[in-house]
Amino acid sequence: MTGLRFSRPWHYVILILIAIGFITQLFRSPFSILIPLLLIGIVIYFYKHPPSWMVRYTSTNYRNPSPNAKTKARKRHTDTNKRNFRVIDGKK
Repeated sequence: MTGLRFSRPWHYVILILIAIGFITQLFRSPFSILIPLLLIGIVIYFYKHPPSWMVRYTSTNYRNPSPNAKTKARKRHTDTNKRNFRVIDGKK
């Protein structure tokens, strides 16, 4: 099976039957389809874009890095660039 290619005809038959069932259910009782879709959409939206008051409760270790920490990280990076490389003799 290579990816999601629908090369067999019965795949198309199943997709058409699913679409027909979805459309008939939408016309018979639209709230039984729209309410779950709306709830799923809200959950996905809040997962991708959480409000600021929820960010405090979701991650307990969340802190904005202080400017002092940023300068220390930059200084550490420049210190590692000044070091010489050591060659370890090996037998190959």
